[in-house]
Amino acid sequence: MSDQPDFNSGETAAAQAAARLLVIGMCETGGMPLAEMLRAERRAIAVVTTGRQAISRLLTTCVDLILSSTHLPDMSAAQLFEQIRDIETARETPALLCAAARELADAELCPQ
Repeated sequence: MSDQPDFNSGETAAAQAAARLLVIGMCETGGMPLAEMLRAERRAIAVVTTGRQAISRLLTTCVDLILSSTHLPDMSAAQLFEQIRDIETARETPALLCAAARELADAELCPQ
């Protein structure tokens, strides 16, 4: 699968009007099945594996929703979203952070 976004890649007008989503770093944690499911629902999906790739895409492409793993190979999710805040066209974009169960075991979710 290409890292290139497939927004407006010959899809119908209805598909082009659908939500444009950027899926970041979720190939190992279910992102590919998720992307395929969303494509089946006629969503425009771009899949990237690193935070740097995500920033590069967001500098040139507007999206409606960002879905990101909390575990990225090149930066933390906090670092990624600090950089996203610096991109005028992306700073107000809703984002969902997704963690695999094995990642949650290392996180302190609430104080004791």
